[in-house]
Amino acid sequence: MPEGLQKYRETPPFTASDVPSGLLRDHATKEGVWARVHVTDGRISLHVVDDDVERMHELSSGEEYLVAPMLRHRVALSEDAVFHIEFLRKAPEANDDPND
Repeated sequence: MPEGLQKYRETPPFTASDVPSGLLRDHATKEGVWARVHVTDGRISLHVVDDDVERMHELSSGEEYLVAPMLRHRVALSEDAVFHIEFLRKAPEANDDPND
């Protein structure tokens, strides 16, 4: 994980019955935004596409995966899966102009 990232938002826990449909289809974070997927119960399959090559990562309870900015990805869940997502970005430098 790159140095200087800080969490700025976190989703509530999702299950197979309430996961937003957008997470089940290809989507990506914005430039400069990492997504850390935390699995607390069950299993999820995280499909990540990088340079048009798709890789599947099987995550079980207690595991996490960090998705880099702008990579297409989607999830598939076991019936007992519970997971949440933390969104991280670089902490602003003290001399950064927030209007840039």
